[in-house]
Amino acid sequence: MRIGLVVHDLSGGGAEAVARSWASGLTDLGHDVVFLLYGRTAEADVSLTGLPTAVFPKRAGSTGSRWTALPRWIRREADRRDLDVLLAVLDFSNVVALLAGLGGARPVIISEHAVPSLLWRHRGAGGLAKQLAARALYRRADAVLAVSHAVATDLRVALHVAAERIVVLSNPVPVRPPSHESGPAGPGRRVLLVGRCAPEKRLDRAFEVVRELRSRGLDWTGCVLGDGPLRAALETTAETNGLPVEFTGWVNPWQSRARPGDVLLVTSDLEGFGNVLVEAAAAGIPSVAPSPALGVADAVLPGVTAVLSPTTRIGDLADAVLRAADLPVLSPAVQTWLARFAPEQAAAALDAVLTRVRRERTEARQVVTQVGHSPEAQGGIASVLRTYRDAGVPGWRTRFLTSYVAGSPAWSAGPAAGVLLQLLLLPRARLGVVHVHLSYGGSFVREGGLALIASLRAPLVVTVHGSDFARFSHDHPSVVSIVLRRAARVILLSDAHRTLLPRDVQDRVVLVPNTVSDGGQPSRPSTAARAVFAGELSRRKGLDVLLEAWPLVRRSLPDAELVLAGPVGDVTPFELGGVRWAGAVDNTQVRSMLRESRIAVLPSRREAMPMFVLEAMSAGRAVVVTPIGAMADTVGEAGVVVPVGDSDALAAALTALLGADDLAERLGTAGRTRFATRFAPAQSLANLAEVYRHAAATRRARAVVTAWG
Repeated sequence: MRIGLVVHDLSGGGAEAVARSWASGLTDLGHDVVFLLYGRTAEADVSLTGLPTAVFPKRAGSTGSRWTALPRWIRREADRRDLDVLLAVLDFSNVVALLAGLGGARPVIISEHAVPSLLWRHRGAGGLAKQLAARALYRRADAVLAVSHAVATDLRVALHVAAERIVVLSNPVPVRPPSHESGPAGPGRRVLLVGRCAPEKRLDRAFEVVRELRSRGLDWTGCVLGDGPLRAALETTAETNGLPVEFTGWVNPWQSRARPGDVLLVTSDLEGFGNVLVEAAAAGIPSVAPSPALGVADAVLPGVTAVLSPTTRIGDLADAVLRAADLPVLSPAVQTWLARFAPEQAAAALDAVLTRVRRERTEARQVVTQVGHSPEAQGGIASVLRTYRDAGVPGWRTRFLTSYVAGSPAWSAGPAAGVLLQLLLLPRARLGVVHVHLSYGGSFVREGGLALIASLRAPLVVTVHGSDFARFSHDHPSVVSIVLRRAARVILLSDAHRTLLPRDVQDRVVLVPNTVSDGGQPSRPSTAARAVFAGELSRRKGLDVLLEAWPLVRRSLPDAELVLAGPVGDVTPFELGGVRWAGAVDNTQVRSMLRESRIAVLPSRREAMPMFVLEAMSAGRAVVVTPIGAMADTVGEAGVVVPVGDSDALAAALTALLGADDLAERLGTAGRTRFATRFAPAQSLANLAEVYRHAAATRRARAVVTAWG
């Protein structure tokens, strides 16, 4: 594999050392590595590794010009050298590598070595620019390497990188044996401070720790093994305050200056990892680091190689130094733990990530971009999207863009605007087939507008959900027609809405039933006479008719129970014998309620193909429904269909099923069989894959419409 490693320079000791180690390890594994350097010392760094190196030519102009010129240069070098993948180190390298890779077939892997959202808060305008760019771009990386679990958490929470794209890969740390002879510490002990003399390292705090130890009558001194912009000021501070602190400058390896009794002290407010902590453990030097620094937890064995101070208070750090001084760092357990940081192991783990990412990019799987509700939301549309995500459409890799958030003001204008930008800016290859999920009213206007924009750039699938689509289509035929006339295929749940479509669209109708994920082998119906209703507590769902029928059921079956699950609509639950409202519950809880009940009931006035009915059939439960939308055709012999608004007929059906568990079980078994043969995910998703294939093959970016009611 030909790998382009994007990094500012190679002469540093942190992430730069990691880049050098990665390149060496990948080369040993048979890969060809090319450094793409752009930093101030890049020209001087060319000879550091002996590997092919390209250097970004220095140009006059503002720093901001690098944001545009550097990605173009990286893309040209990658094309010229025929690189298979780009691997970036540190935040700005990540951003420019992702910009360079937009729209291309070449995978981009980025790596974070700090807790980015917290670090950027203290970096002024430059940090703000990186933060904004990272929020837009990081989630598009094929993989994101996090140096510690703290960094991984920040990427997931603050930058919204998908969990499956994050890989925790600890820094490679060469293990050096102790350079000093073991033995008891002398009377004068030292606090070692290793690293850059820079503001973020808070060496001033370390000086106060030395002062605190000496104020306790203990003979401790300090030793700074490093250099940086604050060195002169720190030397002055130590001299002015009479603190015995030695400054050695950079020492490589720094462990060679250690002696028995030394304790390494890290005093930063924030660390992505902390290589120096692993280096100290390998050399038999105990360490102290503050727990609030986050990433340090991955670089120590608490109580064995280091002590984690609960805070950065001087007294707590000083106490931790005294406890660490007696740690038995050199032990067999430590040697086993250190093996995980071996450069060859890090290279092998990185190789696995590179291989996986490249394989995924080269697989013959196409992309479909789903636009609409989040799969994590509540409701029927979200349930459909969860099935797409969890079961997967055969041969298609799915991306979700959320254009609607429940409770968001102004029709979710913010999320919709974000989706609009992505539809306009994402390369066509990364959009693939766009599948927009519509409903009625504001949803049809909002998502319909996104559908029209998407149709200019990509093949388009549009799903129309919602029980009121028929009424909306009747009231606003021209609005519906504008979107639907671009259809290459129109997918309906039933023929009920075929006549609502434009005449020149009707000959392209394909019936694809709705589906939900299979809940597994169903249990036997409950021995209790219990029915469950799930959906909005509203007249549209027929809850008023159900509550009117329920006292009639209780006359025949005094122990009968009715469980209501869903948000309150225009019907408010009230005190009624045997009725319990469970509140607005999620899909998992609904399935649990079905397992604990004998039958399901949904006497709707307006409906398309409700998920609840399919979930009940999947669970092997008999259902009582009305002949609305596709419900009667869906249920078939798996339940009882009663007239709309007829409380007497509804009460009779409920009484018959709740009073005869053998009948309920027989109908439930028929429903389970019907679900498995007609509505299971495998068949529906295979049909959907064929629709996508047809849409992708069309020359014009026309819409494929799925009308769910």
